Amino acid sequence: MVAEKLDKEDVHLAIVGDGPFRNELEAMISRLRLDSRVHLVGAVPHAKLRLWYSAADVFCLASHREGWPNVILESPACGTSVVATRAGGIPDILSSDILGLLTERDERQIFSAIFAALSKKWILEELVEHARNHSWNHTAVEVLGVFQSVLNARKMEGAMETAIQA
Repeated sequence: MVAEKLDKEDVHLAIVGDGPFRNELEAMISRLRLDSRVHLVGAVPHAKLRLWYSAADVFCLASHREGWPNVILESPACGTSVVATRAGGIPDILSSDILGLLTERDERQIFSAIFAALSKKWILEELVEHARNHSWNHTAVEVLGVFQSVLNARKMEGAMETAIQA
């Protein structure tokens, strides 16, 4: 367990969100007598998630499947490092170990990555800057640039075809 390896009494796990496995998690937490350390927070309004990210020492997303999860950018935007599995677009977001740690979806490897993240000295400014460079506005400007380059290329092709036909 992370708390024992770190030799700290104040290690807690907050599971934010809800889902079909809540009852199983509650039973497991009770069976393992982790009620004082593991907290099932439940659903949290999006506007309040920043409070949870900011309070955490590390954020973990142990997904089996993902697209491009915003939480991988939201957590660093709040200055909190990330441990995440190599699912979907996550490796594209966590493209460097200065931003977070990637791991396989295996409980021992996730444990090791969380322990490494808790032991590492993260540079807050780098976390926040990476998130800032992937904001909705920044992404929209990049996508617009791609569209403009495609349109410009099409215009050039059309101009070349016109010149050849003339």
